[in-house]
Amino acid sequence: MAENLSIANDILGNVESMYMGQLSMMMTESSNKVNDVMKKFSSMSTIVLPLTLVSGIWGMNMKVPFESSDSSTLKPFGILMGLMGVYITALVILFKKFNYL
Repeated sequence: MAENLSIANDILGNVESMYMGQLSMMMTESSNKVNDVMKKFSSMSTIVLPLTLVSGIWGMNMKVPFESSDSSTLKPFGILMGLMGVYITALVILFKKFNYL
C-alpha cells in the first residue's frame, strides 16, 4: 500500500510539472501576441504623431513657411502636404520591410 502511494505521488508530481509547463507555454504565446499588437500600435503612432504636430501647428492661423504675404497661391500648402505624403510612404515602406505593420 505504501509503495502504491509513493508511485501515485510520483505520477501526480509529474502530471503537475507537465501542467505547469503547458501553462507556461500558453502564457508565453499570449505574451508574444500582445507584443506583436503593441509593436503595430507603436509603429502607427510613430507615423501619426509627427503629422498631428505639423498639422496642429500650421492649422492655428500661423504663416506657412515659404509663404509670401501678398500671394494667395496654395504652393506652400501643397509642398507641406507632399512632404507629409513622402513621410508616410517612407515610413510605411520601412515598417513593412522590417515587419512592423
